Amino acid sequence: MTFFKQNPNVRSFATNSAFLTANLDLFRTTDIRLDKLAIRFDGNHFLEICETLKSLHERGAFQRLHWYTKSLPSQVAQVIPLNALKKLMVNFWSARECTNLSPLLINITELSIRYNGSNMETAARNLVGHGFQIWNWTKGALDLAAWNKEREKLAGARKVTIYVDEDIYLATKWATNETDYDLIELKRGNSYDWDDDFIY
Repeated sequence: MTFFKQNPNVRSFATNSAFLTANLDLFRTTDIRLDKLAIRFDGNHFLEICETLKSLHERGAFQRLHWYTKSLPSQVAQVIPLNALKKLMVNFWSARECTNLSPLLINITELSIRYNGSNMETAARNLVGHGFQIWNWTKGALDLAAWNKEREKLAGARKVTIYVDEDIYLATKWATNETDYDLIELKRGNSYDWDDDFIY
């Protein structure tokens, strides 16, 4: 409370969910006004934190939410303030969780995922109707042509930019000689300013 009182011009604040949980009363009762609130979710008190974030956003405590998490709980789309969520980083993700992802893409401008699995067609299908997403894959050449065909089947699908590590980018370029399709483009991860709130 002292920090926010003595620093009223602070517009960006990043913390972990344990700190947020320990200070919920402070956030509920203090007249904090942030442009961006970044949360590194540690896996505890998920529903309580999400409900608090919803109420904080509704009363104008923050405008944009950046959410860093190791995995994606199935109920996340029902409880997180979707209209505030602008950045989502999931450290472990599988094709099984694709269905959890689609509702979250409404307002997201940055999406970073370390993917575990091979069923990428499912992932491509779940990106319907969304434009600017950023993906971070783990290894191997990517079959961009196949993903692009999957996206062509989707009504309203927009172009997706995929950012990857250098070895994946080069492996894909050598294997296919093409990194830019109508609905999918592959770029080097270091060509984008990620401006991450946490090293995750």
